[in-house]
Amino acid sequence: MHLWNPLIGRWRATQSTRRQQIAGVRSHVESTGMPTVIVGDMNASPRWPEYKLLADFGTDAALAAGTDAATWAQFRSGPRWLRIDHVFVRGFTPIRTFVRRIRGSDHRAVVADLELGDAALDDSALGDSGMGATNDAG
Repeated sequence: MHLWNPLIGRWRATQSTRRQQIAGVRSHVESTGMPTVIVGDMNASPRWPEYKLLADFGTDAALAAGTDAATWAQFRSGPRWLRIDHVFVRGFTPIRTFVRRIRGSDHRAVVADLELGDAALDDSALGDSGMGATNDAG
């Protein structure tokens, strides 16, 4: 997921677009009922309202794993200033997260080790997705 950059265009229009993006993804994910990973450049630090909308919907893997390293700075080299790239999960337990440098980018990649929850492994939790195991015996 890549939320619209809040610094491009008029503030109110940008904020509205970003919230529409979140609402669309949230609606889709809730309609599936499946375990979910939402990852990407959210262009929002934990203090921003858009981050809070995402955090209300799913667990921030970096915070849950205790490894919330900054991912962005204005310049490609040097230390990162803000954590605006995130992994949000539903139905998974974050084990650890870490960041990796991406050559030529002003962002760091966020890598998350996740464990699928027991409830998510239950075929009934998969609904009509066709992804559950079937038993053709007999």
